[in-house]
Amino acid sequence: MKTICKHAYPADLCGTCHLIAKEKANRIMTHAEKLKRIEALMASPDVIELDALTAEVEAFEKVTYQIEPPTIPEAMKFRREQMKENQREISMRAGMSLNRWKHLESGKNKPSIADARKLYAVGIPISVIFGENNPDHTVAANDMIAAVKGGADEIRR
Repeated sequence: MKTICKHAYPADLCGTCHLIAKEKANRIMTHAEKLKRIEALMASPDVIELDALTAEVEAFEKVTYQIEPPTIPEAMKFRREQMKENQREISMRAGMSLNRWKHLESGKNKPSIADARKLYAVGIPISVIFGENNPDHTVAANDMIAAVKGGADEIRR
């Protein structure tokens, strides 16, 4: 069912309503005001203004609230808590010593290739271990990733 504007046109085709919506959206509003207006428009047939405001808010939030990928220690702690295990239990599941797990989770050491395989086997993403989102990611790292994935399959069996 198409929404009909006050000019008796389908709302997405009415040039007058579209201009009015753009003017409303371009009015200087704070982020909080835009969110409140979007909430009010959710029950309204004015989809053009809703679309315009939503696009502005999404663009603003994408730039303002960038989420950085987790570090290896953050990912390890998150995965351990997600599995509801203590450090001893998850280190045993990973096949590494408790001391090694603690050193990696605290950030005192960086993982070796063998450690990376074990971390991957318990569910730590490769993108976190090798920083695939990192601009310094190299072709050599791709070879290491392939080696880790291959070795982790053996650990999982």
